[in-house]
Amino acid sequence: MTLAGRLLRWPAGQLFPGLDIARCLVLHPAAADAFAAAAGNMSVPVLGTLSGALAAVAVSELGPALQTGLRLAVNCFKHEQLRAWVLENRELILDGFAGCCAAGGPGSNKGVRLSMATLLLNYAVAAAAAGTPGGASSSGEGSVQLLSGLEELIGSCPLDETDSIHRSLLALGTLMVGPGGEVNRELVGLAKDLGLGGQLQRFSGVGGKVAAAVQEVMQLLR
Repeated sequence: MTLAGRLLRWPAGQLFPGLDIARCLVLHPAAADAFAAAAGNMSVPVLGTLSGALAAVAVSELGPALQTGLRLAVNCFKHEQLRAWVLENRELILDGFAGCCAAGGPGSNKGVRLSMATLLLNYAVAAAAAGTPGGASSSGEGSVQLLSGLEELIGSCPLDETDSIHRSLLALGTLMVGPGGEVNRELVGLAKDLGLGGQLQRFSGVGGKVAAAVQEVMQLLR
């Protein structure tokens, strides 16, 4: 833990080793508790902690660092203490990584897109769970932010990245259908306004699990 904290103090361009070690450590319950206790808050990032590391890597120009930072955030959902932290800091974490998958940018690669899709799916599951900190209600600001992130990601996914597409579609469907199976018409309307129905049409010929997911989500958008 001491070594990880020291490595997470390195400049953004040299953060990769610390991020990679932290990504593995947070999967251990004792390490997760220790990271959560010292994580700080994304509104005032603290050097050498998760808040400082994620704030720094989110603006990195290095694709591998972006991917590892996203995977670190994904792994924070594994244990309760860190899950609570990553949910409470959802808005600023996602704001920080917004645009990282844009075409031509440093994060415009398969690994970054898959990691972002997984992170958005984790947040979507939390948003659909009533009473989850950071999840808000299924029509709250958190869900609106997630829809915006999914619209950006879906628009950037090449047709051959089936895992990223499928996870994005699962996240989208999870947001629009409540825990009791009821369709959230407010979010469906917002998804239509964002043009997600038109974007999904280009995946209809992909086949397999993507085609099935596209069909289910398109039924919701009708």
